[in-house]
Amino acid sequence: MFDAVSMGQPRGSSDKARSADPNSSTRRNEEQPRLPPDPPSAPWSGMIRTRCRSAGVVVPCRRAGSGPPAKRQAPRQIEHVTESGDQTMDFTHVDAEGRARMVDVTKKAPTDRYARASVTVEMSDATLAAIVDRRMEKGDVLQVARVAGIMAAKRVHELIPLCHQIPLGSVAVDLEVRQPSTIAIVAKVRARAVTGVEMEALMACSVSALTVYDMCKALDRGMVISNLRLEEKRGGKSDFLAQPSGCMEPASGAANRGSESGDEPGTGAAL
Repeated sequence: MFDAVSMGQPRGSSDKARSADPNSSTRRNEEQPRLPPDPPSAPWSGMIRTRCRSAGVVVPCRRAGSGPPAKRQAPRQIEHVTESGDQTMDFTHVDAEGRARMVDVTKKAPTDRYARASVTVEMSDATLAAIVDRRMEKGDVLQVARVAGIMAAKRVHELIPLCHQIPLGSVAVDLEVRQPSTIAIVAKVRARAVTGVEMEALMACSVSALTVYDMCKALDRGMVISNLRLEEKRGGKSDFLAQPSGCMEPASGAANRGSESGDEPGTGAAL
């Protein structure tokens, strides 16, 4: 810190003044606050204390190689718990210590995979009429939304951090007008791969619905995107079929026959 020297006073004269006054060092020592002794349970035990001289604050600093070593938390298993409370399996995207990881699928054999997802977009009657009559300024809303959904399904691995890049065999996006003033969107994805295509189907629905909103927001900013969900998943260790949601459900058995034979599952009357 700066010496207590008057501005403009030569440094030599300050030294002479201090040598002439034998009590000056005693006064300087009394001005500095003394550090209290460390109690046995002091929080800075094993640390070096430093002083911020301008504020008179004692700051604890850890001495290198001193103090108790940091305790490492024991590995914790993160398991899936069903509604009944049964633990069924470990989460695959975290390791034993809870850190995120990409699942290793290099040893798995490819199998046929199929997934179907759905979403709805609610809007005003005037907006729906403009879409059906192709009167929107940005163009054909339904066709652009369909292409956007197909493109999105092929880019899932770039958007979802731990998803694998999957060579998709087929992506189909269907849009159907429902009453009152609703567009139902269903995406169906197939591939022969080592992991499922559920995220690809969900992503296709999401981006397709967002495209509808983007192309119509100038006319209706109150549109509501809702009910995004996985409807069906087949292939891999287990299959899944959701309860009917009324969103373009195919005829009984149509989805299974279509996905098995290579034909598109039935979709009803779509635009």
